[in-house]
Amino acid sequence: MYYIFEQIQSINQKLDLLINQPESILGDVVSALIGAIALIISVFIGTQSIKKKIAENRLNDKISEIEKKNSEFNEKVQTVLLNTKESNSTPQHFKEIQDYYYKKIKPLCSEFANASMEVTTGLFIVEEYTKYLLKFREPRRYFQTNLKKTAFMDNKYFPNIYHFMKLLAFFSRESVSLPEKTIIKNQKYDYIQGKLGGPKENYQHNNVVTNINGIRYDPRYFLYYEFFKILVNGYNMDSYRAYANLLDSKIIFPVSKYLFENKIYAPLTIRCKCKYEDYPPFYLMGFKYEYPLGNPKNRKLSLYYVNLINYMYFEKAVYTQLNNKVDLEFYNQKLDSQFIQFNMQCTVYPGIHVIEYKLNNSNSELFYKKNKNKIERMLKKIHKS
Repeated sequence: MYYIFEQIQSINQKLDLLINQPESILGDVVSALIGAIALIISVFIGTQSIKKKIAENRLNDKISEIEKKNSEFNEKVQTVLLNTKESNSTPQHFKEIQDYYYKKIKPLCSEFANASMEVTTGLFIVEEYTKYLLKFREPRRYFQTNLKKTAFMDNKYFPNIYHFMKLLAFFSRESVSLPEKTIIKNQKYDYIQGKLGGPKENYQHNNVVTNINGIRYDPRYFLYYEFFKILVNGYNMDSYRAYANLLDSKIIFPVSKYLFENKIYAPLTIRCKCKYEDYPPFYLMGFKYEYPLGNPKNRKLSLYYVNLINYMYFEKAVYTQLNNKVDLEFYNQKLDSQFIQFNMQCTVYPGIHVIEYKLNNSNSELFYKKNKNKIERMLKKIHKS
């Protein structure tokens, strides 16, 4: 930089001489000016190269840190998995899952906050889901009495966590962090998500390659949907509530994708209309298939709608209106009001804010086929939002 100032000073001096000297000095001035400009350009290019190099070094350091944390996580999670019962046919005591949450899950989340986004997103899902589940599984009367000793939870909790943790362990071993604009070969895009208009980064992991930004905290992405599929057919209503509360209104993203993937249809939300109250909607979260022994064609489909406002007991009003098929608002009024005309059986669970809605699975499949184009447009609009 000193040389640049020196050249500029020399130019100024020669410009002063130019006023009072012959034209022969003009050539010297022009030569000095060209030299100074060339020097400035070279310094600018050199500065940009240095900045680029510093950015690359920082990126490499970040990648190294992430990969180190991933390796540590993979070692640590193996120990956690050994203590997580993969198959247990008996219900788990509330205290056992509570201890697991405080002694295993929370420390794991804190320790690996700087791991890859697959790992941190997955741990976030497990932590928040378990926190809500504990909240919903502990009745108020247990707080101040010894009745907590008899509080049991779902026997599928540990198997669910076990399989999801195994998925995270796989990601921690196989993922490779790359700059955002790096060309990635052998991508296996998520066809369903692409069909629905989701972002191109949301692909199923084949060789598990992801960019440095990783998976964002967005339920349209792979890990949220994978955990949803673990829970969705488990017939555990508190689990439905816990995961629906974790995602809130965004629960419609994985649910709509599941409907599209299985070529069935159901209203995404059901809302009770009332002159005196502004009731919130119920969100579709769970599915259950069942059929008489030896007759799989006569398959029944149960839909589970969750009230996310957990202190408002208006499930019976919705139950009555569902049975009477009147005074209901839906996610898509035109499609859903036609769909609701099928013969259905409804059950209400006011204590846990859930409504179960049963129908023949063939009715749902047939409705999807007849209205496929309309349904696809609706779902595509959801996933573009």
